[in-house]
Amino acid sequence: MLLDAGVARARLRLVDPHPQLLACWERNAARTGMTYLRSPGVHHIGLDPYELFRFAGRQYSRHTPHFKGVRRRPSLALFQAHARHVERQAGLSELHCQARVEGVSGSRGGPFRVETDRGSLATRRLILAPGSGEGTPVPSWARGAEHSGLPVHALFGEALPLEALVERAHRTGAPIGVVGGGISAGQFALSLLGRGCPVTLLMRHPFRVEELDADPGWVGPKELRAFHAVEDPAARRRMIQAARHRGSMPEEVVGRLRAAQGSEHFSLKEGAEVEGGRAAPGREGAWEVEVAGVPPVVVSSVVLATGVGCGRPPGEEWIGGFATELELPRAPCGYPVPDAALQWGEGLHLSGSLAELELGPVARNIVGARMAGTRLGPVARSLATRRAG
Repeated sequence: MLLDAGVARARLRLVDPHPQLLACWERNAARTGMTYLRSPGVHHIGLDPYELFRFAGRQYSRHTPHFKGVRRRPSLALFQAHARHVERQAGLSELHCQARVEGVSGSRGGPFRVETDRGSLATRRLILAPGSGEGTPVPSWARGAEHSGLPVHALFGEALPLEALVERAHRTGAPIGVVGGGISAGQFALSLLGRGCPVTLLMRHPFRVEELDADPGWVGPKELRAFHAVEDPAARRRMIQAARHRGSMPEEVVGRLRAAQGSEHFSLKEGAEVEGGRAAPGREGAWEVEVAGVPPVVVSSVVLATGVGCGRPPGEEWIGGFATELELPRAPCGYPVPDAALQWGEGLHLSGSLAELELGPVARNIVGARMAGTRLGPVARSLATRRAG
């Protein structure tokens, strides 16, 4: 959207640590075993909401099942092919600066200096949009269990030795324990079953069936009007928490899991509050996961599929000191408090989850990126006009 708004290519750089853009998204989507997105087909990275439908018509046979359900949810393969198409058309890879941000410094109004593991960049205008796709919350019991030798892995961690975990499950005859109650856990469990691997799904609560992870009204004025009428950022945070359907799955995933309950390879433990783990007596290579109120569950390993993020703002390790130094406004939860143009300070803008106290609960989703672009586009056009004049 910035290029479309007139930002010169020479003035734009995308700092991302991975070899190519969207690499983290593609890795995480592949690990869950996702086949169709949860979001509707009008949510993608192109500019026109209906662009993905036209792309499907041009590129694929009419007989291929590209979309599913009344919201026409796209297949993962189609979504990613379209994303790469948009990237090529816009020449975004040419603007990609592969580096990991380690710090930001500057003064009010800029200029700013972005320190990375491959040098520094200077800019008068900076957009902070660190994703939350690299961190997985690790519960205290898991940190303790690691000392006992229990193999605990994060689904969205840097390295998930999936083939080794599947081989271990087959060798020991004990299932992989998947901890989590949301769509990622459900899809991952189904993908393991598809490989013939035994699985035990450990959920703290019964199934929560929700088509989307927040009500569609949050994309427009239906919900946002009342949200923006609230000035207290702490109250906005409470509204966001109430609006998110955390730990939920769409009916399709729940239906497949319930159908799998008749299989000898799958067991479901609802209300399973995991407390720790220890070696299983008499079963070499197997472990007992301690669950509150029920007998221990025997597993070969544990995979944490408890979502992404670590409960604090993404990038906090390099944003926090900078925000304190410049006295940038933050809510009690630690998240930035930007204005309607997503400006946190003069020359400093936000997107993604850092902008959710202005954009609402869908800020970190695909549609949230589109909403951020709608706010930032006029700013970019104004700057381009001023520069041309």
